[in-house]
Amino acid sequence: MFFNILSSEYFLMLFIVIIFAIGFIFLLLLIRKKNNEIRLLSSKISRLQAVEESVFETKRDLEKTKLSNETLNNQKLNLSTRFILIEKFAQNINAHLDKKAVLNALLESLKRIFKAKKAEIFMFGSDKKLKFAAALGWEKEDAEIFKLSCPSAILEYISETSDILNINDINKDFHLSELSDKSKLKTMIAGSMVSPSTNEVIGVANISQLEENESILQEDNRALSILLNLTSLAMNNAELFQRTKMMANMDGLTKLYNHRYFQEFFRDELSRHARYKRSISIIISDIDHFKTFNDEYGHQAGDFVLKEVAKIFKSNIRKKIDLAARYGGEEFVIVLPETNASGALKLAERIRKIVEETKFYFKPLKESLHVTVSIGVANYPLNEDNPDLLIKCADAAMYKAKNSGRNKVCLAE
Repeated sequence: MFFNILSSEYFLMLFIVIIFAIGFIFLLLLIRKKNNEIRLLSSKISRLQAVEESVFETKRDLEKTKLSNETLNNQKLNLSTRFILIEKFAQNINAHLDKKAVLNALLESLKRIFKAKKAEIFMFGSDKKLKFAAALGWEKEDAEIFKLSCPSAILEYISETSDILNINDINKDFHLSELSDKSKLKTMIAGSMVSPSTNEVIGVANISQLEENESILQEDNRALSILLNLTSLAMNNAELFQRTKMMANMDGLTKLYNHRYFQEFFRDELSRHARYKRSISIIISDIDHFKTFNDEYGHQAGDFVLKEVAKIFKSNIRKKIDLAARYGGEEFVIVLPETNASGALKLAERIRKIVEETKFYFKPLKESLHVTVSIGVANYPLNEDNPDLLIKCADAAMYKAKNSGRNKVCLAE
């Protein structure tokens, strides 16, 4: 019976253990299932987060692409506009046959194409140094500071290397940054102008200040290079035109102005002086006994003396005010604006005396030659107000000097 009771308790405990084990296993299975569900849910959440991040990245990339496209479109529009302006510049620049007009056209293009607020042009002078030539956006008083010499080590560097440099190039290079620090003039972008005929640098153009919110891009170097090449070509054409014009107005032998140009100049000046009631004088001279001189020494010696006497006339007048010309043969004429009869007589006497005292050494003959001149002077308003009549008055005064012994100066009556 005890065994039966023990067996019953044993089986009860075993049953309870089995039930507990089954419950524990079920609980483990349930926990495992829940963990799997949680992992699955976490995986889904992670995938959703990844998708969300991907969508966000895609949206951000689309915004960047849109902004980039807008930037590219703006750049394309700017480039297109610049090319149109450069094309117009190319079409119009060669119409300018004056160097100053060419430089002013370049400054205007720098303003329109690069939005320059301040710009400067320096050209090489006869002393081989850069000189202030033209400016945009400068007050006259401020521009005077730079007129004597180039105030920029950067521009001098550009003139030596023929480079196109912008502010970004300068900031990246230690040597250029040092040169920029030494310069009184700021450089946003600058380049050199090279003569197409000599391949030498003739000047530099510089943008020192841009309009507000404007900047310089690397591709601007190419645009400036095109502009400066066109400007150099136009400067060369203007110089050739001026030389051709000068040759057309000059006497080939004496290098004084010719008779035609003298007539145009004198008529214009006399008309202007008469309008404002200002005094103007004219001098006409003739080399004494020149036919006899040619017969004795030959025409080569005669041409030599003509050139030397012409130099005396040219060296004794005011530059850019008076005009000396070959009137014809051995006759020379001088127009003296803003000069009364007394002043003209003094100049005529000085020239007469210099010619008289000068010994013209002619190498082929190994001989010093000697000539004198007779000079006539006429004046407005003292004499006539008509150009032809005033020339006749001076001519008559010259013949009076000849008839009274030559090597003299006479004033028209």
